[in-house]
Amino acid sequence: SRTPETLTAVARQQQLAGLTTGRIAVTTKPNDDRMMRALTPVKPAAASPASATIRKVYDDAEASRTEELDGSIMTLNVEDVHTYDKDVRIGPNPKHEEIKASLLKQGNNHRFSVTRRPNDSRYFVSAGGNTRLRIIKELWRTTQDKQWRTVDVVYRVWKKESNIVLAHMAENDVRADYTFWERALSIETLAEELKNERGGEVSTSDLVEAMKSVGIPRSAKYIQTARFATTSLQPIGRWLDFDVTQSVLAPAYRALERLATELAAGDRVGRVLRDVAVDLGEALEV
Repeated sequence: SRTPETLTAVARQQQLAGLTTGRIAVTTKPNDDRMMRALTPVKPAAASPASATIRKVYDDAEASRTEELDGSIMTLNVEDVHTYDKDVRIGPNPKHEEIKASLLKQGNNHRFSVTRRPNDSRYFVSAGGNTRLRIIKELWRTTQDKQWRTVDVVYRVWKKESNIVLAHMAENDVRADYTFWERALSIETLAEELKNERGGEVSTSDLVEAMKSVGIPRSAKYIQTARFATTSLQPIGRWLDFDVTQSVLAPAYRALERLATELAAGDRVGRVLRDVAVDLGEALEV
């Protein structure tokens, strides 16, 4: 057989073809181990733990480039932004037409704060602005004017549900048309979310401190009265105000409950009181 120095052109071509495919197409002497070792492709070394770690850090860094950062400013299709599903406002905002007139005159110069829950792709307003968003959607759907097609937003990284509830409470609390009943419902919503997050009951003082943290000054008496209203007077909730509930209705209701307990008729009296509240609510609806 021929040595590498005396290979024909065809043999050399076969040798090169073998190298490119990982197969060596050359005939050598059976005892020429050095030649076989030289022509055998080298197996790649396994990646070391250190190199694997570096690769992961690099991949994580690449992935993080597409993640939204807190405070990021974005432009979104208006249909991709949703109102907060735990907003407690009942009925239309009395300033609806005023806000709409302002939008038609000046356009939308408001930048919404939005967030997303974990494992949920939907954006929703995280700190007020539900009425404005509804109006812009209404204008886009009815006019198809491209100025209403998108909205500018500031993205806020998700923390927890109670933070969003508090942000909306703070936004609503400064409005003169925000009713006692709506405040009571928001307090109950906050209590429920804090209970879910903490895994236990939430005290009145816990609610006082949580609301204080976002600038809502509410006394323990106010919160107790609000929670009494949502628990015992829901059928007539929309017609309640704090003063009457706190000074008249709550004392009378509790006096009847105490009397019923003494007479061992607590369940029956409770049902009667609930029925009275329902009947009164239906009468007020007329």
